[in-house]
Amino acid sequence: INLEGVTDVRAALKIKAAEREKRQQEEMEQKLAEEQAKINGDPADIVKRPLDEAATNTLRTAMGLLIKHRGGGPFGPGRLQKRQLPELESSMVSLLDVLRKDLSAAESD
Repeated sequence: INLEGVTDVRAALKIKAAEREKRQQEEMEQKLAEEQAKINGDPADIVKRPLDEAATNTLRTAMGLLIKHRGGGPFGPGRLQKRQLPELESSMVSLLDVLRKDLSAAESD
């Protein structure tokens, strides 16, 4: 009995199954995107405007604090210090204001 051939066949079957699963996943994602576009409108219709420097800095601050809080990688075990919580809260509130402005601009078009 040549088990080497069986291993190759099994590996080939696993690869084909993984490829088929990937194609199915991509098809599902495409269908989902199409359905969301029907419900929400075409994502290409969203108002595209660059963030100003202040909003970009606020976004970076919020992202950095969230990553630090979650921990991992160069950020260590995580958890913000108590003195950092107001900074995180204010940056998140500012970003919500940016999102609201984008939404109202998109709705007015």
